[in-house]
Amino acid sequence: MGIKWLLRWRVPKGNQASPADDETIVKVLEDFGVKQMKEKKFEVKCNLLKQAQAPDVASGNRPATAGMKDMWLVQHTDANETCYLLNRPDHLVLEADNGMLRIVETKMDYKVKSIIRLEGKRYMKGDFIIRVAAATQTVMGIGGQQIFLGHVLDVEYVPCASLGLGQALMQEFVNLLSCYIPQAPAPGGTSGQTQPAGRFEIVRPSFEKYPGLPETFGPRHEAVLYAELASSSSQHSTSSSSSDPRGGSSHSREAAAVTVTTECPLPSTRHSTTLLSGGAACGPAKNDSCHTKVHGHQ
Repeated sequence: MGIKWLLRWRVPKGNQASPADDETIVKVLEDFGVKQMKEKKFEVKCNLLKQAQAPDVASGNRPATAGMKDMWLVQHTDANETCYLLNRPDHLVLEADNGMLRIVETKMDYKVKSIIRLEGKRYMKGDFIIRVAAATQTVMGIGGQQIFLGHVLDVEYVPCASLGLGQALMQEFVNLLSCYIPQAPAPGGTSGQTQPAGRFEIVRPSFEKYPGLPETFGPRHEAVLYAELASSSSQHSTSSSSSDPRGGSSHSREAAAVTVTTECPLPSTRHSTTLLSGGAACGPAKNDSCHTKVHGHQ
């Protein structure tokens, strides 16, 4: 596994995110030279678990689960036999057998209260794999109501797993991808006024706060990444008035998203660029060395 970033797709202020935004995102990828892979679709499920039984302090009868925090359980189709259990307030992440959800529910008095599901297709550009997913939230207890949350890009640079050394190339890739965001009519503007059809926001979890996570990106980092995304996305959908201008809610500053500028760093002849068409070099993912070079825009 290489280093990964998650990007939220944000529509302009005053617009509503919709499933139709997928067409714009796919057009951005196609113009950038990204090709769809023939592999099956991928799915990530983030289950929000809450303790069902509160401790009875007055009687002194404290259940074994007393004091337990809300948790996220992350499941990925690329790892069918494992899942990841996260206690975000205490910054703990545990890899477990995929049957852990049933154990947590039956033995630890937890119930699934909400599910954030991300489903989509895979694309490739050089050594990058881009997964484009539609994110939905299913809230238990109200008839299984499903809420559309927006679109997310999972960007992976396969040859490099170093968190530190891979950052510059990841940032450059996102900046260049942003160059291909089309213009759209500006709402309420005069005739001919346009604005970018959307923008990408990078989700940056605080990996350093999780004890034991190495500097090499791995499945536990991926679980933390998706749990932070799910937490902030869920709050976003229900508490837009408390949204933080950086992209997360006021209750989720750890996972605050960083807005990526859509100003193209390339010359005006951007479409002649051959970014990463076999031109990016990085040490193997199993090593902690990474040497980045991008051809076509020195």
